[in-house]
Amino acid sequence: MSRRLFIQYCLLSLIAATLILLGACSKEFESKVEKSTSKLPVTIHVQTGLTPPQHPRRLVFDNVNVITMDENEPDILMGQRVVVVSNRITIIDNAKDVPFAVDDKVIDAQGGYLLPGLIDSHAHLRHEPSASQSIVEIQTSPAQMSIFLQQGITTLRNYSGAPNELQWRDKVNTQQWLGTRIISSGPIISLYEPEDPFLGAPHEQFSEEFLNTLSLTWPKTPLEAEQVVLTQKQQGYDFIKVYSGVSEEIYSQVSQTAKVQNLFLAGHIPDVPMSLALKNQNEIAHLSEIIAGRDRAPEGMDDETYIDWLIDRMLKNNISLVFNWSTDEVVSRWAQGEDIYRSDSYNVIPQPILDAWQQEERHTDIDPELHDIALMLVKALVDEGIAVQVGSDTGDAGSIPELLLRDMELMVEAGLTPLQALGAATNIPAQVISRITQQPQDRGVIKPDYLADLVLFKNNPLEDISHIRTRIGVVINGHWLSQQQLDNMAHEFASQNVQYLELP
Repeated sequence: MSRRLFIQYCLLSLIAATLILLGACSKEFESKVEKSTSKLPVTIHVQTGLTPPQHPRRLVFDNVNVITMDENEPDILMGQRVVVVSNRITIIDNAKDVPFAVDDKVIDAQGGYLLPGLIDSHAHLRHEPSASQSIVEIQTSPAQMSIFLQQGITTLRNYSGAPNELQWRDKVNTQQWLGTRIISSGPIISLYEPEDPFLGAPHEQFSEEFLNTLSLTWPKTPLEAEQVVLTQKQQGYDFIKVYSGVSEEIYSQVSQTAKVQNLFLAGHIPDVPMSLALKNQNEIAHLSEIIAGRDRAPEGMDDETYIDWLIDRMLKNNISLVFNWSTDEVVSRWAQGEDIYRSDSYNVIPQPILDAWQQEERHTDIDPELHDIALMLVKALVDEGIAVQVGSDTGDAGSIPELLLRDMELMVEAGLTPLQALGAATNIPAQVISRITQQPQDRGVIKPDYLADLVLFKNNPLEDISHIRTRIGVVINGHWLSQQQLDNMAHEFASQNVQYLELP
C-alpha cells in the first residue's frame, strides 16, 4: 500500500469511528427526548386543586448537581442522576452508574442545582379584608396553591386553618389533587373583647354554623378554651395557634390542654409574661414577637442579658422560631409611602384582594432601627442553635409567597451563610414538621425514600443566595412542572374570582 493510500485509509477509518460514536451519542440523546415525551398528551390543563397527570414510570434528572441538605453528605454532589418513582426519591448516584430505562421521563438539568422543595413555615390561605365592615375574610379556590409552587414552595404551614383547608391538605396528601402540601393549625385562638368584638357585634348573635366557617375562634372562659383545643384535635388539625392579646387565664388553659393532648403549640406571644410563654410555647411565629417581648421579660435585665436569657430558655425548651422579617420589611415600606403593589410580584394576586390590601392603614410609627436589631438577633439565634425557619406570612396585607425568598436573603444580609439560609427553608422546618406530626422526617433533604418534592435552580444558591430566584422548575409529589407552567398556573389563579365571607 502506498503512503498516500495508507493515509487516506487511516483518515477514512477515523471518520467512520467518529461517526459511529456520534451516532451512539445522538441515539442516546434522541432516546432520552423520546422517553420524556412519547407518552405525554399533546396538551393537558395542569392546575393545583385538579387531578394530577399520571406519573411516568420513572422521572430522571440527568446532568444535575444535588444540594442534598443532608448533614451527613457533602454540600454538593456533582454530576448526578436522580431517579424518582411515583412520589418518592429512589436513586441518587453518579450519572455513569445509573443507566436509563425504557419509558423514563428525563429532565436534562444542564448542570443545574437540585434542592429539596422549599417549606414556608408561616402562611395563611385566607386573606385580610382590610377596612371592610361587612366582609370577615376573603377566600379563594385551591388554585391558590399554585402561587406557592411558583416560588419553589412545596410545603406550607397554614397558620390559621379552617375546615375546607383540611380538605385541601388531605386531597394533596392522597394524590387526588395536585398542590402544595399543607400542615395546618386550627382556627386562631384569639382574644374576645366584649367592648369591641371582632365581628362588630356580640358573637352570640351569630349561628354556630357561621362561626365554624371562620379561621378564628374566641374562647371566653378556660372551659371554652379547653373545649376549643379538644375540638381542633378531634377535627384533625395538625397544631394549635394562639394569638396576641389572649389573657393569661385563657393562655394557661390552652397550653395545658395542648400539652396533655400532645399537640404542638405555636403562635404569637399572648398578653403574658415572657417567662410563661417560653415555658409553654413550642414555636414563636415572628421574630418581632421576641423584640416586643423585651418589655415583658423579668425586671432588671439589660438587652444583652435578655438575649442570653431568651436563648437559654428557647434551647432548654426546644422552641423554634419563624423569622418572618420580610413581612415587617414590607409593612415598613408601605408605611413610608411606597406603592408596593405596582411591583410585578403582585401580578399573581387577584385584583379584589389587592384592592382590599390597598386600603390598609399606613402605620408611620415604625422604628427604622428595628431592622438592624432584627438582623443582629436572628444571627445570634442561629449561631446558638435555635431552630430558625423562614416564612412569607402570605394572606396578610402585602405578604405573598415570594417573601419566603426575601426572608432567606435577609438571613444572609445578617451575616449567615447561604447554606444556613437554605436550611431554614428545608431541613430545619422539616424537622419541626416531624415534631408536629409525630412522624419520621420525610422531606427537607434529598435522599432515597424521601418525598419527591424538589426545586431545580439554574445557578448555585450556595454561591449567591439570590440564585434562589433562578428556578427552572419544581417537582411536587413526583410531578415535574417547568417554571413556565408554574408561571401560567399562578397567573391563571390571579384571574379567578374570590369569595367574600360576609357577616350574615
